Amino acid sequence: MATHTVVRVCTGFLLAIGAITQQAAMSLGAAWDYSILTPAGYQAYGTAGTQHVGGKTVGTNQTRAAYWTGGLGAWTDLPQPGGWNYSWATSTTASQIGGYVYNTYGTNERAGYWDASLAWTSLHPASGYDRSAVNSTIGTLQAGWARPTGANAQAAVWQGTAASFDNLNPAGASESQVFAIAPSGTVLGGQAGISMTRHAGVWTGSGGTWTWKDLYPTGASGHSYIFGTTDTLQGGYVTVGGNTHASTWNGTKASWQDLHPGATGATASRIQAVTDTYQAGYITLGTPAHNEAGVWSGTADSWLNLHSMLPTEYATASAAFGIYESGGETWVCGIATTATQTHAVVWHMVPEPSALALLGTGCVALLALAARRRRGECR
Repeated sequence: MATHTVVRVCTGFLLAIGAITQQAAMSLGAAWDYSILTPAGYQAYGTAGTQHVGGKTVGTNQTRAAYWTGGLGAWTDLPQPGGWNYSWATSTTASQIGGYVYNTYGTNERAGYWDASLAWTSLHPASGYDRSAVNSTIGTLQAGWARPTGANAQAAVWQGTAASFDNLNPAGASESQVFAIAPSGTVLGGQAGISMTRHAGVWTGSGGTWTWKDLYPTGASGHSYIFGTTDTLQGGYVTVGGNTHASTWNGTKASWQDLHPGATGATASRIQAVTDTYQAGYITLGTPAHNEAGVWSGTADSWLNLHSMLPTEYATASAAFGIYESGGETWVCGIATTATQTHAVVWHMVPEPSALALLGTGCVALLALAARRRRGECR
């Protein structure tokens, strides 16, 4: 990451806050900044604030899982379990990183997680399944999918061991997946194939007891998905008139809200991750079509384009895939691309009161310095 000095204006004085290892796009009254996570080639798909996970491409359909915890060139490849050549990390908490390993993508993925010591635990069912993956992890819970041999993927949940595997495929569904776990661990978001169409929905429960609820709304014209969930809010997309529209729900079909920001000229949009405050994802627009990362805060008009903060060399495309909120701060992770490279990127929102407090502190310091100069105390 390049070093950048943030300069703010305070009562007519220029206050140099100091050099930081962030590229910042922050002005008085604004609160979002961003960091390009070097080196190039990595992608960030999950975040827990100061730790981001994803991986890098090492060949055609070949990837290596990695995590980032700060500093220049701070991507670290996760250990490869014995017998497996490739991997991907999909999600993270403070104590574990969820994902999968494989030798041939699309043929033999194996669900599992790396613990705090980076030791790998396989969650792949003991028999009857040929592929599996973890899409989300919270506490001791992992969720994603497992594919019965020769069939379609089916929603799955685990509680830390392969023996705890539970198949959540709804009755009558041709296939299904879980993409997200709520903080409480009692709501799972995903989709199920119903009558040749993928229906957004949630599973509620705990332990070995889960109940599927179909959230496919009136007005949909094609597939719908839920990619992120809190205990009360779900986010994803619904196909409307042939295009994907970013959407939210509050646990029922009737609560569906279309967040597609049509005023931007976008032809498509989707939400990839949510907190109760923000929904992160991207829109598709332009000719040729490209994606631009951003966040919503509950309405279509609330769309905030995070892509526009990036330097011009990243104008090719960007997307947001993960979001994390703690202590009033918010982190959004994703990717940004140049004409030749892909970079992981993290956008960070600092609460407005903190920014004002910082400015106030700077003003006091400048006034004190001026007073010392008047008294001949400047050294």
